[in-house]
Amino acid sequence: MKKIIVSLFLMFSTLCWANSCDSKIDVLPPSHGGSTEKPDDPSDKPGEEPKDEKTISILAIGNSFSVDAMQYLYGFLKEAGYEKIYLGNLYIGGCSLQTHAGHIATNNKAYTYYVTENGTWSNTASYAPLDAIKSRSWDYISMQQASNYSGMPETFDPYLGQIIAAVKVNCPKAKLMWHMTWAYQANSTHSAFPNYGSDQMKMYNAIVGAVKTKILTNKDFSFVIPCGTVIQNLRTSYLGDNITRDGYHMSYNVGRYATAMMWAKQIVGLDVDKSSYLPAGQTLTTEMVAAVKDAVKKAFDAPLEISESAFPPVPVTKPDYKPNEELRKMVAEAGYKLDDYTELEYEIVPYSYFNSSSSSIRVSKETGSTATNIDQYASAGIFEKKDLPRGTILALKSGYAYRPEAWITLATKNSTRPAAVSSPLVVVDDAWWGSWNFRAFNISMQGVEHMTQEQMDAAQSGFAIFVPKVIPDADPTVKEVDDLFTDAGYNLSDYSKLSLTITHNAYYNSSNSTMKSTLICADNSTASNLNQFAGTQIFAKSEIPEGSVLVVKNGYQYRPEAWTALDTVNASSNRPGNVTTSVVKVTSAWWGSWNYRAFNLAKAGNPALSADEQKELDTCFAVYIPVK
Repeated sequence: MKKIIVSLFLMFSTLCWANSCDSKIDVLPPSHGGSTEKPDDPSDKPGEEPKDEKTISILAIGNSFSVDAMQYLYGFLKEAGYEKIYLGNLYIGGCSLQTHAGHIATNNKAYTYYVTENGTWSNTASYAPLDAIKSRSWDYISMQQASNYSGMPETFDPYLGQIIAAVKVNCPKAKLMWHMTWAYQANSTHSAFPNYGSDQMKMYNAIVGAVKTKILTNKDFSFVIPCGTVIQNLRTSYLGDNITRDGYHMSYNVGRYATAMMWAKQIVGLDVDKSSYLPAGQTLTTEMVAAVKDAVKKAFDAPLEISESAFPPVPVTKPDYKPNEELRKMVAEAGYKLDDYTELEYEIVPYSYFNSSSSSIRVSKETGSTATNIDQYASAGIFEKKDLPRGTILALKSGYAYRPEAWITLATKNSTRPAAVSSPLVVVDDAWWGSWNFRAFNISMQGVEHMTQEQMDAAQSGFAIFVPKVIPDADPTVKEVDDLFTDAGYNLSDYSKLSLTITHNAYYNSSNSTMKSTLICADNSTASNLNQFAGTQIFAKSEIPEGSVLVVKNGYQYRPEAWTALDTVNASSNRPGNVTTSVVKVTSAWWGSWNYRAFNLAKAGNPALSADEQKELDTCFAVYIPVK
């Protein structure tokens, strides 16, 4: 009996030591999620159901980056065995810790509150943060810094402490977790990227540094969700730096899938290898899923350092490029002077192709694709507009064909694909590019279903690209706004030009009951059409008096949004329409009952615009104010 008592004492001592040997925060999470405590009395939390081992509730105090990370989280939690799932997200676009702290301190109804209990998200505008925090005994509450400041630890204090204190008072049982966000895409145009020298690695390392100094030293946090690392891991894969949809927000397929899986792995220990959940409506190939799982597992094991992917980019050995004499001769015989062109030395990957209706990721034999048609194609790309400017000649040898795949952004897919081309010569013009910003080419042999290795090696001889040394001018009939103004009979000396303060990738919608007179942009919206527009500042009636003149270039349009008072909404039937008329004079009827106006600028037809095309919107429209 004495031996039994001693043995039990030793076992109890060992367990106590194991559970208390280190009180510091770990980057790793507990071994499972959900509540294991005695359920709260439902009368304390009206409407809340008692918890059991299959229940989990998670609240994010975040912004659009938490929207990205949580979008598909429900599906992974359901797969992990949770039957009752409640997810909430307190959202303000681009919200920083400082802004969160201010709104929480005053319980300001400044949030859009996203919730789901069944996998379908709904939202309520003008929501007070403490109402959400106190609405239930949350299992987990996440916090994060705005991406602008995510690598700047000096911006965390005292705001993070203030948020934590409020959460601990109003939801004391919740485990706190830190959502470590990601660095921007290398070519991102985000206005805060210069804070990090517009350098992705510098930004990632700064984010890691902030986590080490401000989060790992804070005993209030249970663990960190290393989304920044999983995305950086994924960027070392064959997917490359194409995980965002706009340079900083996650792509709707791979990006959001990876971050949600990271949350599920870190919070509830999702068995990644056994996971088969795929979000509805998104294209995720077997190769994509494998690359994501690899990145998530490695981020879990090494959350604050980059791990190389087991699915690296396809190695492309660029052969010594030899001028395509046969196609050069064909171009010359068509009347073009070869001295005016440079033959583009492009790279080609055998046994591969692009499918723009699926993604912008190359399907290839080298990355393990088992597609039955993989031996029909070799591919070249991806090219931007600057690579294939106006006047470029695409030359094709007889017996070959190519499909000029196209994307507006590399993170989006198309409903239809460009048709295959067999024309010997095609000259690139503005219509060829249309609204596309990226192109790639699948090269095949007509009538050949299975190309041999020799035919693959010779595929490059069937297609050549000739880039003009001097890019031809655009349509010379398109006049600048000053010319249109003077052609209409006005004198520039009698007017001053109004400063418009244009914001790219943004617009107003005066009939939107949520946004009202707020400029809709990436900081507060995930709308897919942001890249179609630029928005000016809002002007009062006194700033655009009667007698002013509005001028827009041919091929462009503007919508003169209008409000009687700011922060109000107009009926959709009252929203001003798009204007393509070159010259419009401001009259009392133009103002009508409105007191404020702003302008959405776009190309006619509202196509998606590249960064360069967005810049062109700066000169497509002008407002001329009469000099008194």
